[in-house]
Amino acid sequence: MGFSFLATSDLHIGMKFKNYIDNVSRELQEARFRALENMVNIANERGCSLFLIAGDLFESAADTNRKYIDEIISILKKFHGEYVAILPGNHDFFNVTNFWVTFINSIKDTNIILLNEYKPYELEINDEKVVLYPAYCDLKHSKENRLDWIKEHRDFDKDAFNILVAHGSIKGISPDMKDEYFSMSIDEINSLGVDMAVVGHMHINYPFVDEVKNQKLLIPGTPEPDGLDCRHEGYAWVVDVVDKGNFSAAKVKTGTYRFVDDKCIINSYKELEDYKNKLLEDNPKFKIVRVSFSGSIEGDYSDERKKCFDDLSKKLFYFEYSDNIRKKFDKSQIDKEFSIGSLPHRILSKIDDKELLELAYEKIMEVKK
Repeated sequence: MGFSFLATSDLHIGMKFKNYIDNVSRELQEARFRALENMVNIANERGCSLFLIAGDLFESAADTNRKYIDEIISILKKFHGEYVAILPGNHDFFNVTNFWVTFINSIKDTNIILLNEYKPYELEINDEKVVLYPAYCDLKHSKENRLDWIKEHRDFDKDAFNILVAHGSIKGISPDMKDEYFSMSIDEINSLGVDMAVVGHMHINYPFVDEVKNQKLLIPGTPEPDGLDCRHEGYAWVVDVVDKGNFSAAKVKTGTYRFVDDKCIINSYKELEDYKNKLLEDNPKFKIVRVSFSGSIEGDYSDERKKCFDDLSKKLFYFEYSDNIRKKFDKSQIDKEFSIGSLPHRILSKIDDKELLELAYEKIMEVKK
């Protein structure tokens, strides 16, 4: 009969966003809960039987209050399918603490499973046998991954659909410069004997396409963008399994906010207006934008620039900028603006580099003010 499931990871609920003012920080925190609600709704619409979270549901197991646990469980209980399976990641790694004891007690008598043992979890979905093999994190950092128990496992049910659920970096795909995030290789995963693998930790989804067929490794990425270095819209994978050798996955959009971190070189006021209009496309009220402006334009335009930046501040959810746009200045203007023989005139007359000339002019004008 087959079945479908939604795969996600790295929600990092409880992330503080301390670099932003209070109202922005609070909204970005709330957006992570909405991403979870969005995914539950998508999973229900797509008829998914399994909702799979491959680690880092929480930003920190040590710094998460009971209110967060209750709200998350309330959202997950709205999933219409048979099972919700949650893997501890390196941020919310599993150990016997009050947090995890509270969480385990809270999911009793629900369809939520915590994958906190190195053992196969056998599920029955649509008369199909599905087995989850968790490689959960028991520490924040480790140079060793947690695949060894699966490598030693010899009792794979060849009739079941076997899924590795892991959290850690993938060599050659996700950065891990110090090799401290439970690193694993694609060859290791391919040698395990599972039908497919869902791996959390990297915040960009993989493969970098919208749809795949019989793809063994899926990385969901974060479903809600989480910073200026996160350029995507937030995604998850919906996987449709016909049988062991026939399954496909489609990327689904799950996020609300977009982060834009940019450098913009302006050579005319029209270019500044065009750039402003570009920023205001596609739901500007959900954009967090930081831009460093540079370049030079004819005339001062300082009042017009301020009006442009104020407009962006009003229409974008959050806007931060640095204005390093200079007034265009060339040697033909020196005699017009400065007395012949004056110190500014002598200094500027000796500069041949156009950019350096504009910068020197700007500094002289600042001193004159």
